[in-house]
Amino acid sequence: MAIGNRAFLRSVVQFRLLGTVEAEKNGRRAELGTAREQRLLTALLSVMGQPVSREEVIDWVWDDPPADADAALDEIVAVLRDLLRPLGLGDALISGDGVFRLDVPAEWVDVHQFRILTERAAQLDDAEGREFLAAALQSVRGFPLSDLSGRRIAEYRRELADQLQAAEIRFNGIQIGQSRAATMHRVEIAQAL
Repeated sequence: MAIGNRAFLRSVVQFRLLGTVEAEKNGRRAELGTAREQRLLTALLSVMGQPVSREEVIDWVWDDPPADADAALDEIVAVLRDLLRPLGLGDALISGDGVFRLDVPAEWVDVHQFRILTERAAQLDDAEGREFLAAALQSVRGFPLSDLSGRRIAEYRRELADQLQAAEIRFNGIQIGQSRAATMHRVEIAQAL
């Protein structure tokens, strides 16, 4: 699908948060570890390439951090790096100076694809915007982060659910408007005959 002058290339790696947390490489599902590694991955994917402080990552991974949270986090980071290696992303998890960052393109992450498509739809008239909204809604595979728990996960899930609902409402509104217009057009034709 082309968006503006930019075409979305089918990436080799796809991360999914709109449903269960998953990753695929060339259509094959990848192992993402335990809920702790998946919460860390979600924290990093949610901000798309922006740095996340150690304290904030700890808050994503644990509701009640262990006494040795720094050491435990370092272990989780090492495990996640190992899990990203088969995806060709062993060096994508960058850490240093008290921050972490995951260096992957936005097009590789369903929540960011969704956001890009819905933002583009908002800039267009209903007829064109409908196509972008349809593509965005097709990327949803279920309730966001459905297999994870935790306070920060629940907050992010609510944020994503609100975005999904807004897109569905706009899409359905366009559909209803187009149906009404088609009905009115048929009535006008029938009256003209």
